[in-house]
Amino acid sequence: MKSVDFKTLYGRLGNWPGLLGYYDAEALWNLVSTLKPDDSVVEFAPGHGRAAMLLGTAARNVGSKLYLLDNWQQRDPMLDFWLNRGVKTFGLGHVIVRVADPANIPQPVALMVTAEISIPDLAARQVYFIVSRPTEVIIADAPYRRVREIERGGSLWQSTIA
Repeated sequence: MKSVDFKTLYGRLGNWPGLLGYYDAEALWNLVSTLKPDDSVVEFAPGHGRAAMLLGTAARNVGSKLYLLDNWQQRDPMLDFWLNRGVKTFGLGHVIVRVADPANIPQPVALMVTAEISIPDLAARQVYFIVSRPTEVIIADAPYRRVREIERGGSLWQSTIA
């Protein structure tokens, strides 16, 4: 499949529901674009799929997989509608893998993205939080630092785990 560049993909996302703004999306795109084919990318609690479509397309470009970790039995059907529509629209059926148990995600995890404050322990090398407003993020007594504030009150927070 032909590689897609960031601006084309972001334009195709248009008004897709989600918190991921332009600068958040560009930063995550650039991170995934540097990964190796055997690196795992994980999105925890993917919501409507805006970030999943971006991460999945970037992962496809480098030959990697995107693992979506969620409680699939208890998700809102409207979230699944948008996610399923996105997988089909963006042609990501062979890239996105849905998992309910973190044990089914190949290690090591190179990058984990989430809008949730409480996350599973996956020992990811990097964790990015997409939050709707600036907040103090502390998980398992490890402080996570905000790297920059993003457009319209959204923020991208990052942690690099040794």
